[in-house]
Amino acid sequence: MQNPIRLAVPDRAEHDRLGPQRTGHRPSAAILNEVIRYVTMYTTDACPFCMRAKALLAKRGIEYEEINLARDPDGRSQLVARTGMFTFPQILIGEEPIGGFNELLAADREGRLTDLLAA
Repeated sequence: MQNPIRLAVPDRAEHDRLGPQRTGHRPSAAILNEVIRYVTMYTTDACPFCMRAKALLAKRGIEYEEINLARDPDGRSQLVARTGMFTFPQILIGEEPIGGFNELLAADREGRLTDLLAA
């Protein structure tokens, strides 16, 4: 009989730790995505403010999706539709436009960045 009710099984043979058997499911990632809103950054090549924004997010351990418009021409219309802007970088948290690097830095210094991510 093959474990029809999905009882706990050892993670690996040498472990004495038990966990639920699930295929292709990472509950910690799902929970994290519900708590932290997704960050999107529109950038272009050779943009010093883009580099600073990426460095700030990396320093804070914040993951983001980068859409580089030098490599993704379709992203231009998406950028204007989502933000109404065409300057770089443009940062969105969820669907909320934050602005460029200066606005990101101000939100970080004022402690609002954490609140925006958790909202």
